[in-house]
Amino acid sequence: MASNLKTDNASEFFSLAELHDATQLRFAAKQFIVTQFYDVKKTDGWKKLQSTSPQLTEEIIEELAELVHQLKLTE
Repeated sequence: MASNLKTDNASEFFSLAELHDATQLRFAAKQFIVTQFYDVKKTDGWKKLQSTSPQLTEEIIEELAELVHQLKLTE
């Protein structure tokens, strides 16, 4: 399923993976969302995830914040 990740479905896959305890899919979806966040944040799936699972969107934001912090440390 991870090979089917796309901008439009990544948020839904992330949510479903969390719901069904699908660890590998969850990891893949999370990484996809983080690396493609600029486009993912514009999707209906992301908006739905924000309203139905705010803890999951918070997890993504935390991951992004950590990446920004790491980038600053390397400057």
